[in-house]
Amino acid sequence: MIKEHKRIFIFIDCFILLLGIIGLVGGLISSLYFPNESWIGIVILVIFSWILYFGYQKEDFPKIIYIFSFMILFCLTLFYFDLLKECFQRLKLIIIYDYYLRFDELLVSLTVDHKIISVLLPCSMGYPIVLLIVSFMCHHQYKKIKMLIFLFLFLFPSLILHKLNVYTAYCFIIYMAYEYIFAYTLQFQNKQLTLKIVFISGISIALFLSHIFFFSNPLFNQTPRTLFQNYQNVLQGQNITGTSVNVDGSLPTHDVQLSQATALRVTSDEPVSTYLRGYSLARYENNEWGPVREDFVDEQSQNIIARWIKTYITGSTMSMRVESLKATAYQFVPYYAYIHSQEMSDSYYLRNDEPIDVYKTTLDLSLIDDKKKTIGVVKGYDDYVRKEYLNVPFDLKSQLMRLVETENNISRSEMNEFSVKEKVNAVRNALFQTTSYDLKTGALPQGKDFIEYFLFENHKGSCTHYASSAALMLRCYGIPTRFVKGYIIRQSDFEGNVAYIGSHRSHAWVEVYLIGKGWVPVEVTPSYDDSQSISLADMLDDLSENHQITKKPDNPTQLPQDTPSNVPQSTQENQTIEVLPKINFIPFIITACFLGILCLYRLATYYRFTYKMGKLSSSQQAIKYYQRMKKVSRFGGVIPKEIVALAYKASFSQYLINDNELDFMKKQYQQYINEVYMSLSWYQKFIYKYIFGYK
Repeated sequence: MIKEHKRIFIFIDCFILLLGIIGLVGGLISSLYFPNESWIGIVILVIFSWILYFGYQKEDFPKIIYIFSFMILFCLTLFYFDLLKECFQRLKLIIIYDYYLRFDELLVSLTVDHKIISVLLPCSMGYPIVLLIVSFMCHHQYKKIKMLIFLFLFLFPSLILHKLNVYTAYCFIIYMAYEYIFAYTLQFQNKQLTLKIVFISGISIALFLSHIFFFSNPLFNQTPRTLFQNYQNVLQGQNITGTSVNVDGSLPTHDVQLSQATALRVTSDEPVSTYLRGYSLARYENNEWGPVREDFVDEQSQNIIARWIKTYITGSTMSMRVESLKATAYQFVPYYAYIHSQEMSDSYYLRNDEPIDVYKTTLDLSLIDDKKKTIGVVKGYDDYVRKEYLNVPFDLKSQLMRLVETENNISRSEMNEFSVKEKVNAVRNALFQTTSYDLKTGALPQGKDFIEYFLFENHKGSCTHYASSAALMLRCYGIPTRFVKGYIIRQSDFEGNVAYIGSHRSHAWVEVYLIGKGWVPVEVTPSYDDSQSISLADMLDDLSENHQITKKPDNPTQLPQDTPSNVPQSTQENQTIEVLPKINFIPFIITACFLGILCLYRLATYYRFTYKMGKLSSSQQAIKYYQRMKKVSRFGGVIPKEIVALAYKASFSQYLINDNELDFMKKQYQQYINEVYMSLSWYQKFIYKYIFGYK
């Protein structure tokens, strides 16, 4: 029976080791987009962890396991040294050129077969992590420090703006919770086997239920990248351009700063100027846009206009591929493409980065405002659109209509008689007459409505202000609209068939719904040339020139032959926006937090030791000093025989340690820790003094 229990304990420990390695190493592999072959490395690491674990069960731990495993890894590293060197050189270029780090793309770009490196890299990266994981389970020393290391490794992808993987994160949570509870809280509890089985089952069920019913929790579904970026924006008092990783309807509440990061890579049969649509939103409430309340699964909203073009404007198609360099959950798609994948929430398509066939045409509202040229849509979709895309907050509706009618000097009845294009022009005119485009909007006062403050008090805003306001204005006159986020590209962005699009080109616009034709994009943001909506790309480029944004080379592994310096050019007279260089505060915050935690830990250990000593008798203090010196002896030095004798006297003699003996022990203790400290190297001194707090 005892042997059977021992086998079950060993099985549980091996299972927890498996979860720990999947949670940490597997989480890094998944979040950094390693190829699928990399999971072979996880299997190797799991087997290695089990070998280590069984080695720890023996009294004389066979250190040959460490030596043998390290030698294998070292020999493999030497054998593939040139390949690893090339890999790290390309990784360096990715960092220099601000690429989104994806190891699948990096490894595929190597000059030779990348599969062995896809296995070797995770093994090399995971080797020290496995050593920590196994020692964390089998040794009680330094557990708190190891836990901090694990937390840092787990959150590392989010520090470089990657999304954490949900499933590996769940494995990590189970591993950490298990180790913490059974290492501290329940380590001396009876019936350990029952407790462990109940705990593992209970936390697994709890995570499963949370995944089913609370999947939109902020840690995984909303992405740590959004949380870190929002925190940075608050520190800077600014909002950074660039679309979010997930569908996000929040609106800017401070000045907008143009980002230097590269957002998209577009490959096209022909250079083209167009919008790249990310997602749309339906309902404006509480200063943000939200999704539809009900989905309509029988109709693909983006395909209606494609069917109309095929029916009435027979044209050729071209292939376009849009790849986000961020881990976006949705796919960026050009307009007038017929898409076969399922549309989510009448808003977006799940990311796939596959080529899309696009009709080569440019449409204008006047061209498709002909009521005779219509096509059929799925029954019920027109009613669905009117239900979901016509809501306007009651307090705003009368103000918006009054503004449009006053600025155009027309009555409400005249406005209702206008065509869709005429209504759009009237809304544009009202916006352009009363507001100006400016990224420096200041902070939105607390309690103020975003649109109301823009139109009637501040009178300046970015594309999100214009698109939000125009969408509601058009709804006031019976035109269904959607608020859309995405990017603008132009023909001159292409070098050959490839274009790299910066985050400063992120944009918001409006889609209007025409019965029998579908959703059509409408530009409502003023630009230098109002007759061409795509000239907004030129305006955004001009605004961002102080950022010195450079295009990426076609091959991110090759340095450009001649890197041009971006000399600031004269801006147009009506441009009043001064864009300041972006300062990334995150490294400073992390450094400050680390130093702060280190200082607090140092103070806590010092006062904890002093406080404990004050509550002990002289004999107990003598024993404590001796135990402390035993710990310090791991760094070197020999404990004086007089101290050992006093410690034995305090432990086993019926006589108490007197004050003179205790003072002698204190002086010897202080002298001993100073001598050990002086014999250490600089980094050992740092660990000795600030991590362990011995000095």
